[in-house]
Amino acid sequence: MKVLKKQLFAGVAALALTGASLSVSGTAIADPVADFYKSKRVTFIISAGTGGGYSTYSRTFIHYMKNHMPGNPTIRPTHMQGAGGIVAANHMFNRAKRDGTVMGMIHRGAVSTVPLYHKGGGIKYDPSKFTWLGSIDTSSSFCVAWHTSALNTANDLKKVTFVAGGLGPGANTDIFSHLLNNMFGTKIQLITGYGSGDAINLAMERGEIDGRCSWSIGSIRATRGPWLRDKKIKFLLEIGLKKSGAVPGIPLIMDFVKNKRDKQILELLLAAQLMGRPILAPPGIPKTRVAALRKAFDATVRDKAFVKQMTTIGLGVDSMPGKKIEDLLVRIYATPKDIIESAGQVTKRTSKTKVTVKKSSLKTVDITLTGTKRGGRRLFFKVKGAAHKVKVSGSRTKVFLGGKKTKRKNLKVGMKCAVTYAGNGAEAKSVKCK
Repeated sequence: MKVLKKQLFAGVAALALTGASLSVSGTAIADPVADFYKSKRVTFIISAGTGGGYSTYSRTFIHYMKNHMPGNPTIRPTHMQGAGGIVAANHMFNRAKRDGTVMGMIHRGAVSTVPLYHKGGGIKYDPSKFTWLGSIDTSSSFCVAWHTSALNTANDLKKVTFVAGGLGPGANTDIFSHLLNNMFGTKIQLITGYGSGDAINLAMERGEIDGRCSWSIGSIRATRGPWLRDKKIKFLLEIGLKKSGAVPGIPLIMDFVKNKRDKQILELLLAAQLMGRPILAPPGIPKTRVAALRKAFDATVRDKAFVKQMTTIGLGVDSMPGKKIEDLLVRIYATPKDIIESAGQVTKRTSKTKVTVKKSSLKTVDITLTGTKRGGRRLFFKVKGAAHKVKVSGSRTKVFLGGKKTKRKNLKVGMKCAVTYAGNGAEAKSVKCK
């Protein structure tokens, strides 16, 4: 019996040692990247306001990317408009944490070709040093006019004044307007400084502008699908290196090129189109986390549920990995100096383009809430008998109830409120309710 007890004790001891060994082994193979991201909050910067293409692409992507991130962190979108992406790019390059907890989607022109031919101008970053995760889609842009506009064709741009909306100096809305005027003699007048593509669209609808000269077909389908169905907009010109086939019968900007040099200039300027909707992070992130972020990006764009959702809302997925973006930037920055200088000249504001910087048109109205949706994300009310709605951001809109800060979900129908906003459909700056 004593021998049997000794044998049993030895067996238990051996199992204990084996368990300890397995525990040690398990520790040895733990994922430090997953450990880092566990319980972390990742900030996703969007260089445009809510409601436009960049916002729609970003928010849809975030929803699915979180399923592929190690450690299952929370990913929160943060809008950072200004100068067509330059403000967001400066922040990401110079101020954002370099630990892998910040990434975002920034206007492609601002983080590719613009710093190459526009020295200074508040640009304080080097695109080649960003951490590139990839691009969701590549697409051409279009010049479009509201259906009541006098313009019907690309040639009309040379004959009739076209008042176009712009986002800022780093955005294609502004760059393409200057390019068309300087290189092809069009008559575009630019009103710039709109906070988002959605704000430009609202301005079209109000008759404030005639249209815009940078809008992808995917964004149009996703954000203004009924406009296509009801023929509220007219397509004038496709801006890209080759025809996409998205809108048959519309001329390509390359069709109007007269000589080899102009072709080289456009090939440089439009190279950024290949980057589509780029997703990037600050420089200097630890290599293991860069690898994890790129892996998460690749898994997301291959995710069948993500692709299906994108198709449902009218957006395409034609992805480009981060390494290919890096290679593209190398080719872009190897462009001969004289072509770069010429590109800078044709995209610069000159006397050929009348430019108006849009001033803030915020107004405050005293109203009674008639409806809410999505936990207070949308508020409805009437102003002088006309139905109005506003968007309420969880991070940017200041919401008060009884003089104290509160959550948007606490706003209810029937409340008396003072709403500060730019107009029907815009994002509210503040909502103060009693």
